[in-house]
Amino acid sequence: MHREPHLLIADDDPRVIDYYRLALGLPATPEEQDTDQELDEMFSLLEGEDPLQEHAPSHCRAVTVSQGLDALRVFGEMAAAGTPFDLVLLDMRMPPGIDGLETALGLREQNPNLPIIFFTAYSDYKNELLEEQIGEGFSLLRKPIDEALLRREIQKMLPDELCFELPK
Repeated sequence: MHREPHLLIADDDPRVIDYYRLALGLPATPEEQDTDQELDEMFSLLEGEDPLQEHAPSHCRAVTVSQGLDALRVFGEMAAAGTPFDLVLLDMRMPPGIDGLETALGLREQNPNLPIIFFTAYSDYKNELLEEQIGEGFSLLRKPIDEALLRREIQKMLPDELCFELPK
């Protein structure tokens, strides 16, 4: 039986979070939903086509946070609620808080087999150091991130029983 994967996304840049939402076809935030509703009403008054009506289908569920400590808190809360995360997308630098490696170490304390995809625009950590610190089950991608590469990497990192379809 297949189910949708549950992702935790941690990045301090709201533009990057928006990019992940669009690339993965994630539902809009409540603020975006309010704006979409207002635009829908405006287009219906104008009796015109609403170009925003077509959204990419979602292939997963996700929670987004902007800091490493928030990621640790939400991860624990969701696990306690019986809805654990299947994969974490983690920025390496999230000032002013703890960085991606520290966050990953805390997450791995809670779930030693948790797959993690790190993203960075810098060369703070090499794969060898990450492997030494957190073991296997991670990948490191450089920003900017290509949508197709992001989706392929997510699909590769998830267990087979999870259904993450790549958009056609």
